[in-house]
Amino acid sequence: MVYDRADPDTAAHTVELDEEEADHLAELLHSRPLADRLAAVEQRLAELTGRAPGQAPGQARQPAKNLTRTPPAARADP
Repeated sequence: MVYDRADPDTAAHTVELDEEEADHLAELLHSRPLADRLAAVEQRLAELTGRAPGQAPGQARQPAKNLTRTPPAARADP
């Protein structure tokens, strides 16, 4: 979108991109492609649930990792 200078909340022009054009624009802007971002989300979800990426519910699961933070050890001042 290109916004109107007089009213920045109003679109003056819009540009529609096909999938290939959008991927090229994403590369130009140094953004990761959608497939890479989705893979990262799937990996994080797998870590949180204890499943392997792509593992269906009901399949054997690994125990979930402890996601709570342990406070740093108290330091004794010399």
